Amino acid sequence: MSPAFQARLTIPADLRALSLAQAFAREAAALAQLTGDNGERLVLAAEEAFTNAVEHAFEPGETGTLELAAEISDAELVLSLRDRGLPFDESLAPDYRPLGGVATADASTQGLGLHLIRNAVDEVTWVNHGIQGKELRLVKRLSRPDITETEAAGSLTPFREDVPQAPEQNYTIRPFLPGDAIQISRCAYRTYGFTYEKEDLYFPERLVRLHESRELLSIVALDEAGQLAGYVALSRPGLGEIAEACQAIVAPAHRGRSLLGSMSLRLAREAAEAGLKGIYSEPATTHVFSQRPLEHMGFVFCGVTLGCIPRTRFYKQIQTEAASERKSLLLYFRYLTPPAPAVLRAPEHHRGFLERIYAGLGAPVAFASGEAATPGPGKVDVTFSRAKGTGKISVKRTGPGSAVEIRRAARDLSDLAGAEAITLELPLTDPRCPELCLAAEKEGFFFGGVGPLFDAGRDVLRLQRLHTDLEMEHLQAFSPLAKEVLAYVASERKRVGPAS
Repeated sequence: MSPAFQARLTIPADLRALSLAQAFAREAAALAQLTGDNGERLVLAAEEAFTNAVEHAFEPGETGTLELAAEISDAELVLSLRDRGLPFDESLAPDYRPLGGVATADASTQGLGLHLIRNAVDEVTWVNHGIQGKELRLVKRLSRPDITETEAAGSLTPFREDVPQAPEQNYTIRPFLPGDAIQISRCAYRTYGFTYEKEDLYFPERLVRLHESRELLSIVALDEAGQLAGYVALSRPGLGEIAEACQAIVAPAHRGRSLLGSMSLRLAREAAEAGLKGIYSEPATTHVFSQRPLEHMGFVFCGVTLGCIPRTRFYKQIQTEAASERKSLLLYFRYLTPPAPAVLRAPEHHRGFLERIYAGLGAPVAFASGEAATPGPGKVDVTFSRAKGTGKISVKRTGPGSAVEIRRAARDLSDLAGAEAITLELPLTDPRCPELCLAAEKEGFFFGGVGPLFDAGRDVLRLQRLHTDLEMEHLQAFSPLAKEVLAYVASERKRVGPAS
């Protein structure tokens, strides 16, 4: 398995260097085997971003440099443009062209147009690096052979749901080894077809690479013949302190043997030994059978993300039947190490339900107000997923202009990108959290719960905004706490009202 390919190019912020930026993007696309329109659209996006940065990031006559970076892995190509030019100036916004711009606390996103977002790439992220400048990241998913293209059809015959139970036997529960990848992909396809949400399961090489980088941590169960009977995994993008319980399979012939519980317990031990402080999981709200085992394993409900799953999922030439509305996910969390006492800031009207959630989590928290906010510029990250039609705004550090930036980012995600659901995360330990929450509610954001340790070890208040119809009555929840909080979310959604 080859490591990710990385390259950087520093060039003058001068339109005469445009051909160099185009050539860099074109060669990166070629190395990633992006051909035809896919490659050319990426080059066009890079061209527009470069031109915008040259024309708006620096004063007339000022010299500066721009850094282009490309990272190519088995799964994606990430192309980024970074500058250390002018901070945001309101007068620049009307002049921005479509397809350019950087949306942070220091820069307008107004120029990022529909063509780049909807046609060129799969993910768009704007990042403010403070005094180190600002960055626009473009992510293009790469098409690679899946299990159906590398395996004989006979090895992929779907499992029968009424298959007889395997004989009673002893199972081997152990960490993932590279040779397990092909069995995992076969089992995923034979069990779920192409309906499993985490599509990494269908790509054996991708599974190996993700384990090598420690972005996946997993446990397998093997029967006495050495064949895969089950698999569970944690995802650690960015290798932070928390991980998502993201993949779980038990072959039908081996169900009812408590394999899921045995594998999950072993995985939790492995995660704790790896230094993780917590695990979260996001089961669907369309049924409760995926929620029950989480609660039995010590996970506690702490939030909901409404409308985050598209009505229709596509996988190559396979299209599932469109649902009547977008689907939602619940958020469950489990601490692996006892949480330290924390002082949080939140609006008065949410504190009652936050106390209920934290009591369920067993986290010692106290709420305070009145502390002066830390001076200095803010930092806001904005992400758009074209595949899911969703946006995310993460306030990493608050500043005097954070409320304005949240409003601008939400407008661009909905009006320019066409996001149907937007999530907003505010740092609960920051003194400005209450005022930013109130300002966001005026923009149509409503309560969605908490994310323990979600921001580099800090808890976040999760708000959300919808630009689509969604009936709360369709959501199913297992635990009394989940039902109670969902009712509160529904009432808050009604109180806040639709986005303007």
